[in-house]
Amino acid sequence: MSKLQHSDIKDIVKHLDSLLRPTASSEQATIALHEPEFDQHAKKYVNDCLSSGWVSTVGQYVNQFEQQLCQHTGSQYAIATSSGTAALHICLLLNNIKPNDEVLVPNLTFVATANAVQYCHAIPHFVDVEQSSLGIDAEKLRHYLKKIARIDNQQLINKQTGNRISALIVMHSFGHPSQMHQLQQCCQEFGLKLIEDAAES
Repeated sequence: MSKLQHSDIKDIVKHLDSLLRPTASSEQATIALHEPEFDQHAKKYVNDCLSSGWVSTVGQYVNQFEQQLCQHTGSQYAIATSSGTAALHICLLLNNIKPNDEVLVPNLTFVATANAVQYCHAIPHFVDVEQSSLGIDAEKLRHYLKKIARIDNQQLINKQTGNRISALIVMHSFGHPSQMHQLQQCCQEFGLKLIEDAAES
C-alpha cells in the first residue's frame, strides 16, 4: 500500500470536516432529535430558583414537580433525580441487580440504558427490537429466552455464560410506546424484573 501524500490527507480532513460541520443550506434541512423550547415563563422560573438559592437537587420546584407527578400518575411517591441515568441506576439497585447479572436491554437505545447496568457491575445483554415501535420485540424475546436460557431454582440462567438473567429494561424510543402488555407477560413467564426507561416517552 502506498503512503498517503500530504494532499491526500488534506482532502480527507476537508471531507471529514464537511461531514461534521454542515453548511448553512444543509443545516436548514436538518431535523433536530430534540431541541429545548423555552416559553415566556421559563425566565421567571429560572430567576425564582436563582433568588431562592436552590438551583440543584432540592427546592420549591423539585417538590412541586414530584407532587404533581404523583397526582398525575396516581403514584404514592415520586422522586426526581439528577438524570435519567441516575434514575435507572437506582431502579436497578432497588431491584437487587447483582454483579455479573445479565440485564436485557434493547439493541436500539441511548447509551445511558447500558451504562446504568454497568454501574451495578452487571452485564447489558442486547435483544432485538421490532419495526413499528422500535421497542423490544416481545415475541422474539420469548423465543430467544427459551433458546438461550434455562430456569434453575426459580432463576433464569444463561446456558452459555452461566450468569443469572435478572431483569429487562424496556426503553420507549422517540415517543413510541413499547409492547408493554406482552413484555409484562414475558417477564412474568421467565421471572424477570421489569424496569421502564421512559426518558424518550
